[in-house]
Amino acid sequence: MSSYGNQWFASAGADAPVFYDYQIEHSIRIDPADSSHLKLNASDASNNRRYWTLSTWVKKTGVETSGDDALNTFYAAGNDGITNTSGYSNVVLGLGFYQNHLYLNSQTTNMINQTSIERRDPSAWIHVVLSANNGAGLCYIDGVQTVSFNYDGGADTAWNGTSYYQYIGTRRAGTTGYHFDGYIAEMIMISHSSNAAVLTPTSFGETKNGVWVPKDVSGLSNKDFYLKFENASDLGNDSSGNNRDFTAVNMGADHQVLDSPTYGVD
Repeated sequence: MSSYGNQWFASAGADAPVFYDYQIEHSIRIDPADSSHLKLNASDASNNRRYWTLSTWVKKTGVETSGDDALNTFYAAGNDGITNTSGYSNVVLGLGFYQNHLYLNSQTTNMINQTSIERRDPSAWIHVVLSANNGAGLCYIDGVQTVSFNYDGGADTAWNGTSYYQYIGTRRAGTTGYHFDGYIAEMIMISHSSNAAVLTPTSFGETKNGVWVPKDVSGLSNKDFYLKFENASDLGNDSSGNNRDFTAVNMGADHQVLDSPTYGVD
């Protein structure tokens, strides 16, 4: 088996209750056509900007290869200027797909394009973990480290920071391009203390019969936000206990679906 091989998998449908020890019940559907996304003004000063771990599951359904729509961003953060459409300068951090390759915009204009990881399969869920450790970053896909880098903005990242907006499903709040085309399930952000006890993917997933599958993350401590997308009338509801609820923009109850890393397509 190759490094990724069978780890890139579709939902298991009727076999899910047997194969998966932990179930993810819902995901949200992001539509570029209506600019649907979630938005948070993370003003809580208790967030740790230097030491954190982000985990999420995504399924990209679009296969765009040119133009603005080729930049499919599923998570981004920036200052108030991110709400305009003047370009990259207002996007502090971005994570998504560019021409079907996973990309990371580490702070301002420094794009890390992971050309060896190209995914076009519209049925495949993948698990992405991104971490920050005092300015050093690691990115993992399905439990495998894909790149190490330094945030070019220094140790204090905008992600998980104060006075910044955070976006799920878009790179900016304007209506022109850069929106994700696909599904997002169970997104969680964890803060760490100054001892840099940054988590690895094994806190969120494990290999079972050669397949990378989710683990129960409810017991993890120091959650900054935990989005399970379980309430169709409040898709941005935060289950961490911190009330960091994201605001749903151009998203209704029909944007909640049963398609997930452990369930079949609704």
